[in-house]
Amino acid sequence: MTCANAQQTNRTRLRISRAASLCGQPEAVHSCVRLKIMKQEEINSTVTNARRLLKERIDSLMKDVSYCILDNKNHERWPAAFPALLYCFSTIDLLGCLYWKCTLSNKNQQKKCLDEYSNGVTNKSFNYMMDFMHYPELESKLIQKVFRHKIVHLAQPSPSQKYAGKEYSWAYSHNDRSKHLKIFVEPTMQVSIFHISIWSLTEDISDSVFGSTGYLGKLADDTPEGHDLREKFNNAYKEILS
Repeated sequence: MTCANAQQTNRTRLRISRAASLCGQPEAVHSCVRLKIMKQEEINSTVTNARRLLKERIDSLMKDVSYCILDNKNHERWPAAFPALLYCFSTIDLLGCLYWKCTLSNKNQQKKCLDEYSNGVTNKSFNYMMDFMHYPELESKLIQKVFRHKIVHLAQPSPSQKYAGKEYSWAYSHNDRSKHLKIFVEPTMQVSIFHISIWSLTEDISDSVFGSTGYLGKLADDTPEGHDLREKFNNAYKEILS
């Protein structure tokens, strides 16, 4: 036996010993240890798949958004703000579906899902922004109402949009965190201007996945919430791969 094999054996024995100490009754030791190890392997497998998928997506997002709004300033067609925003919104939609499970994989609800798919994605993305990006409810709604829906379907936002009885116009900056998600009131125009910073939005998406309270950390939790997140991720992941 090599030194490395001996160390691995000792680590395995230590894992089993620790797990066995939590099992209680001696006759249940082997089955309990086996279940605990299998459970941890299942958690590790899901988190590995999620990390691989989301690292590739977030790396691509950061690179492309930077290319659209921060780099290539000497290019005659620079900047490209709306393509950058479109990629941000599609990434939030992806994360929302991983978080809430893409119900297209549920055959019993396929017809309902097809009828309400657009609204379903909107709700999932909205909840993801609130729960993992920690955006307030109003600002999350305005991101979708003022920016997301119009850019996705009409290529650019409308000059103004009414929400909750108020009229909102829009503005964006490439990289100004101080104005991100701020609402500026214009009394003379009787309209409020909702402002987003595109690079700040991109950073917040990345932090919502990899940050200390992010999606991947919650996914790895050995808790009922973590189990629920892993089940939803695995169902959506199968849909992505199919």
